Amino acid sequence: MRELDIFKPMFHFPEHLFHFMERLFHHSITCCSSRGSYGVPLGCTPDSANTMLSLENLIDAMINELKMWIALKEDNPNKAWDFLINAQSAVRTAAQAHSIAIDLNAEGYANKLHLLEKLLFPPQMFFSHGLIIEKAECSICGKEYGECEHIVGKAYMGKMCKIITKIKKMKEVSIVEEPANKHARMLQFTDEGVTRDFMTWRRIEKR
Repeated sequence: MRELDIFKPMFHFPEHLFHFMERLFHHSITCCSSRGSYGVPLGCTPDSANTMLSLENLIDAMINELKMWIALKEDNPNKAWDFLINAQSAVRTAAQAHSIAIDLNAEGYANKLHLLEKLLFPPQMFFSHGLIIEKAECSICGKEYGECEHIVGKAYMGKMCKIITKIKKMKEVSIVEEPANKHARMLQFTDEGVTRDFMTWRRIEKR
């Protein structure tokens, strides 16, 4: 199969990204005038702390999208993919953290990032890991998850609740169409003695 050259054209940054970023920075400045030791503004309420978290993630999403365009321009599609997935994740976190993300059209931005994934990159082969978990802790309070009042995916005083797991062992690896983590994908394969990049189908020379 012929190697793909779809990543070689020059890319131009969409002008609307810069206007959107300008709006977000304006909101961030009014919310984050002074910070405490944990990165939360002094005297900040839970609502304003979560607003700041949401805005920071929206900005992070746009920065990652810009890095994606730069990586594509530099003919590095694998790196560009990682930036795109980071952007998608940041938008989801922003929407979970506070409703201001919805007011700033985070849903529309998430849809655009999904469309970019389908238009700019070929279909990927994803993996899902079956794990045996020894311990699962709440990232907010450190207690065993389920024994506290915190809920995964919800923001508490500017921090997202996550489950911190201690893995006992890996049980299995499966190929899936809709993975929890789109970074977990096939990077290369070997066919008839030739190793190729799965993203571009380009031949990988042995060192």
